[in-house]
Amino acid sequence: MKRKCDMDSVFSNFEINRVMFNAIIKKQDSFRTLKFLELIELYGYPDEIVNTENIAFYTIFLHSPASLHKRIDSVLLCSNISKEEYQAIKWHLHGRKGMPVFIDGMKYYTDAEIFDYFK
Repeated sequence: MKRKCDMDSVFSNFEINRVMFNAIIKKQDSFRTLKFLELIELYGYPDEIVNTENIAFYTIFLHSPASLHKRIDSVLLCSNISKEEYQAIKWHLHGRKGMPVFIDGMKYYTDAEIFDYFK
């Protein structure tokens, strides 16, 4: 039996998701970004010795709010982060424009390249 789509409930779900995103997820992104910046200021950026699980810590910054971008930049400039990770973070925070960045042989694509691929 095919279910009939109720557009009012679909739009209601979109609104609930938008509210949840703004109320919960965005706040968590801000909190996590600020906490990680504090840790970097205290202990430096995690290196290979600390990061035995090979975790891409820079991904924490990929969802950070725009209001924190300048602070991220200033904290990372004074840290021991690798040039490649720093470039990847800056590239992402500034709209993923220009040439993609390479880290450990992984290519990062611009939004336009991704959309072109799926056309």
